[in-house]
Amino acid sequence: MRNVRCGKVLDLSGISPMRGLFSRNLLVNGGGPTRVNVFNLWSSLTCSQGKFSLAGSSSCTDCASGKWSANEGASSEATCAECVAGKHSSSVGASSISTCIECDAGKSGSASGAVSAGACTSCGAGTYSTAGASSCADCEEGKSSPSPAATSSSACLTCESGKFSGSAASACTSCAAGKASSSTGATGESSCSSCDGGTFSGVGSSACSSCAAGKSSSAPAAESESTCANCGTGSYSAAGASECATCNAGKSSSALAATAVTTCALCPRGTFSLAGSAQCEDCLAGTYSSTQGATESSTCQLCQAGKSFAGEGATQVADCVSCEAGSFSLAGSSSCTGCDAGKSSSTTGATSSSVCSSCGGGTFSEAGSSSCTDCDAGKSSSASGAVSAGACTSCGTGTYSTAGASSCADCEEGKASPSPAATSSSACLTCESGKFSGSAASACTSCAAGKASSSSGANSESSCSSCGTGRFSGTGSFTCESCTDGKFAAIGSSACTSCPAGTESEDSAATEESCINCEPGTYSPGGSACLGCPLEYCISGEYYKPDTNTCEDCPAGTISVAGVASIDDCEPCSGEGEYSNAGSALCSWAGSGTYPNPDRTGTLPCGAESGFCGLCPIGKFGTAAAHECTDCGNSGEYADEEGSPSCKFCLAGKKTNAKHTGCVDCDPGYFSGFAADSCSVCDDGKFNANHGMAECQPCHSFGVQHSFRSTLPPFSQLSCICNEGNFRKLGKEFFPLAGVCVPCLEVSAEGTDCKDVGLTTETLTLLPGFWRSSNTSTEIVQCASEDECVQVQAFNKTQQCIEGHDGPICENCLPKWSRSGVNGNCEQCPENAASGEAVLNYVIVVSVPCAMAIAVYICFRKRQIARAARKERRGKHTKRGSNAGVSVYSEDMREFRENNEKHWTSQLRTKVKILSSSFQIVAEFGSTLRITFPPVFVAFGNWIKGIFKLNLLQLGAFGCVFETNFHRMMLAYTMGPLLVTCCMYLGYFVYKKRFYHDQVKVEEMYDFCLNAFLSMTFALYAAVSDEN
Repeated sequence: MRNVRCGKVLDLSGISPMRGLFSRNLLVNGGGPTRVNVFNLWSSLTCSQGKFSLAGSSSCTDCASGKWSANEGASSEATCAECVAGKHSSSVGASSISTCIECDAGKSGSASGAVSAGACTSCGAGTYSTAGASSCADCEEGKSSPSPAATSSSACLTCESGKFSGSAASACTSCAAGKASSSTGATGESSCSSCDGGTFSGVGSSACSSCAAGKSSSAPAAESESTCANCGTGSYSAAGASECATCNAGKSSSALAATAVTTCALCPRGTFSLAGSAQCEDCLAGTYSSTQGATESSTCQLCQAGKSFAGEGATQVADCVSCEAGSFSLAGSSSCTGCDAGKSSSTTGATSSSVCSSCGGGTFSEAGSSSCTDCDAGKSSSASGAVSAGACTSCGTGTYSTAGASSCADCEEGKASPSPAATSSSACLTCESGKFSGSAASACTSCAAGKASSSSGANSESSCSSCGTGRFSGTGSFTCESCTDGKFAAIGSSACTSCPAGTESEDSAATEESCINCEPGTYSPGGSACLGCPLEYCISGEYYKPDTNTCEDCPAGTISVAGVASIDDCEPCSGEGEYSNAGSALCSWAGSGTYPNPDRTGTLPCGAESGFCGLCPIGKFGTAAAHECTDCGNSGEYADEEGSPSCKFCLAGKKTNAKHTGCVDCDPGYFSGFAADSCSVCDDGKFNANHGMAECQPCHSFGVQHSFRSTLPPFSQLSCICNEGNFRKLGKEFFPLAGVCVPCLEVSAEGTDCKDVGLTTETLTLLPGFWRSSNTSTEIVQCASEDECVQVQAFNKTQQCIEGHDGPICENCLPKWSRSGVNGNCEQCPENAASGEAVLNYVIVVSVPCAMAIAVYICFRKRQIARAARKERRGKHTKRGSNAGVSVYSEDMREFRENNEKHWTSQLRTKVKILSSSFQIVAEFGSTLRITFPPVFVAFGNWIKGIFKLNLLQLGAFGCVFETNFHRMMLAYTMGPLLVTCCMYLGYFVYKKRFYHDQVKVEEMYDFCLNAFLSMTFALYAAVSDEN
């Protein structure tokens, strides 16, 4: 039973009617058991905090979760207050606000009356909250918070430089590439400033980076370093440059990405440059400039007319070279223009084409010629201004010309020249006897048959006289011959006619009627004198028949090797297979398939009843069934046995003989293959030294090393020859080869002329100005004078040197020749060598040394006299005793040496040495520098050479007085100074022995001899070394 009254409740459901009638523990709703008196059943109860009861309720109702109530006796649910936003409560019948639990920091709850923590939601990035917050607070501008559920404002981090943010930002936004911001906590994009030119930045940069030195960028707000381009050639930049600075005019820089103005180098002479140039430009060909740092091309000045410079960048006017003869140039020319072909000019430095003159007849010139070239001897040209040798046409037969001829000269009458391009009148050969010619004849015309001419050089046919009766002549005869006995000839006959058989003729017989019959016992076959009838008259195959006094043929079946006396002496053919025809000298042999008939006068075909069939002879073959033999005539075939059924073949290295009866070996230099009927000559570059070879051997492997040519026929190793530019050197050291081809340049780069093929050590050609000791020597020496070593013909010493010269490098004169003191060449002595100029020269040779010796002696005597005077003056004050003697000797020597140094001869000796050395050098200019001087200077040089080199033998033409040769002259120049030295030493030795007590004299003589020896050595060294 329930009873509700005014917020109080009585619960009677637990009372038993029979028990506890008077008292009972009652459970009051919401409270503990209450002992009540049953008599107070209608007494009321109050609802506790957190509960409420509606009117008539028998019990109190708990406030729902998320609510609470601190009121007791609440009579409605409205007394249950909701937990505020940001809090929650899961308790039922909560009696206090403390039961509302705050949302955790970093979360918020916007609804009131939340019943659980699930109503609290986490704060997003860019916001934060403290505990019990009903909403999340935003991070302020310039800050951001990347983490959700932030619990305080400290989670909002200030944006770094290069970034910015608005409020509630989860992350700071980076400045775009090409912009930068140096401030922290920036609140907007306006804080990001664009980069200036010469700088760049990436995304989120706090500052713009400068382009490196040597680079530049003109673009604003550049986003990467790739916008910084290298400075090109001719420019430079510092770091952060928006553009590259250019090098000034007159300077250049070839460097890329140059970082400083110091890379701009000043243009050297001969060049110029504009501003910003990568390199200085050379002055054009034909111009020059001596200015450094030139800024424009106008500084390059033109070479003068008559000069040119082919290259670029000339630095001075001296670089402009004068035009050579045969050319000219205008101002500023890069090259000299050659005179046109057909013209020439000998002027150097010519300024116009007017100096070029046309070549005359008989000459020609190519473009740029300094002189016109003569047409070769044997050719001529009538045209002026010819441009090539092709204008020179060869003289025809019967004519000739010397070099430079404008027309060919005719051979005179009575002479002829069969060869074209004859070079002199000596080519016109005098017509022989029996011939004649007019002018310009290519050949002499022979006198007609029946005529003759005994004179040479005949100029017309009238010189040919007709032969008389009984005489004849052939074409071109110089005399008429008499007819032999038994013949006759009319006037002008070209041949004699034979008298009939049995007749003969008398002298000068003119017709057949002049022929008379032979007397009995004689005979004439016709055309001869009548002869006695001897046995020897009959020839082979004949016998003598006395009845008719004639020779008759031996009958068929017989032969006569020589003429026989009678028919009985004709021998019968009786051998196996032999037969003969009438008049046979030898028996014939029956051919294959035949046999002789019984009387041996012919042959019959073989048959079953025949007793003999002949075998084929050597050189032929035939089978048993054949009726005739066949020649072995094909290539390489032969048959060396009788009755051969077939032909054999020659082996390699052999060939068949002419009759194909055998094989013979090929000769050296030839070879053959199998079955050859002839041998072939070895190919070029191969040889064969043996008989019967099947192939030839290569020269370079078995003959001469490096040889690839050979002479024909190449029958030995020595047939292997060398190509041009090489020569063959033989020697045992090359065995098994015969030699080796040596390049001429290895022997002498300048002295050989190896244009021909097949040169050997013996035939090695030298150029003028070079010499070798023999035709087997490969040591080439350059001559002191090119004129002396002319090389007219190689390998013969006398022909290596100019006339009158001989010995090594043609420096010696032949006997009866002497070297001239004027031009230095060997000149022939006069016929009477003991008179005239020769005697005068001999006097000079003797006088000069004598004069020098006398001068030396006078000087020496003057010194002796002076010394004696000094000694006499000093002797008056000299004290006796050993110490005094030593003092006097020392004083004398000191005074002698001082006076000797001051003496005029000592001072003059030094000056003479200098002068002599200077003139010795001048004398050797020509041979040392290889320069051709004018004849006047050459003569002067040779003259002073003979004087200052003390070449007395040259000055005195010694070779004209005494017979000399190279070895005698070399001995004289070598032994002469030695003999003089020995004489000086001997004189000093004698003097020392004589004046041993006077040491001052001895010392004076020693000094004198020593100075004389040194002076002589200095004076004679040049001459002696020059000869040796």
